[in-house]
Amino acid sequence: MITKSQDKSKNVSFSFLSMDTTELSNNNNDIDKHINLSEIPSDEADQYVVVKLPRAIDYYDIKLAIASAVTAVTTFNKHKQLSFVTKPSEIEFTSHNEARLEKLKNQILTDSKWLTASELSKLAGSKSVNSSAAANRLKKSKKIFALPINGKDLFPLYALDEGGQPLPVIKKIIELFGNKKTPWSIAIWFGTPNGWLSNKKPKDLLLTQLNDVYMAAREEIEGPRHG
Repeated sequence: MITKSQDKSKNVSFSFLSMDTTELSNNNNDIDKHINLSEIPSDEADQYVVVKLPRAIDYYDIKLAIASAVTAVTTFNKHKQLSFVTKPSEIEFTSHNEARLEKLKNQILTDSKWLTASELSKLAGSKSVNSSAAANRLKKSKKIFALPINGKDLFPLYALDEGGQPLPVIKKIIELFGNKKTPWSIAIWFGTPNGWLSNKKPKDLLLTQLNDVYMAAREEIEGPRHG
């Protein structure tokens, strides 16, 4: 950076303040000197700036301020570059987790039978003109949950009794989970082996061990209790 000028015979020389980061970091007190415009290499011209200083400003104060500003910007850029270096690995980690989640979702869908709203309503014996009305009422009353797939709801067949009505324990478990689980996380809980159920899937025990399934859901939310 070029600052402050003074006459020397026919040529104009400028007080030259070097912003070289190495010199700044070494606390070099002799980083400013005089330089003629003709001494500036043409391929480095874009690295020089001529600044006209007000007479009221002390040259050494402005030198210190400029040096501090350049150091701050250089430090910021180094941190920014480091963040760019780690970003690919973060993206790879996120992509890996997303891939695992998608694989798990596919397993949940293929491991059970799922009904559309109209299929559930028909199975429940609904006579409504709106083929989805009964299913929507059951969902709204939290008697059953649904997975949003391509803009449509899919309901788990395992949540129904032989008459096509939701098992009472399903509503209890949905209310127990509350806002702590999304429909997908509820489906994953029902469809994966559970340590409280001898590594059996909760969905497979709804007709034979429903009390155990409910207690496993309580353990999921409350955690181990002592005393």
